[in-house]
Amino acid sequence: MTETPWYILQHQDGHCEIRQIQLAEGSAPGEDAEEKAPVEQWGPFETQDEATAKRVGLIRAGKCLPS
Repeated sequence: MTETPWYILQHQDGHCEIRQIQLAEGSAPGEDAEEKAPVEQWGPFETQDEATAKRVGLIRAGKCLPS
């Protein structure tokens, strides 16, 4: 059984959220009707720690706002 991958989703306000998302085949994060489409996304990451490390790098690079 494959674990659900982690993604970083950037919202309109510039903040980035780390979420574990189960995707339907051929879809991308944020494409679900109930979700607002992200401005930008990064991933998939195997672990939450990997996604957190990437988010820190994105904050340092000025691509994401800190919480």
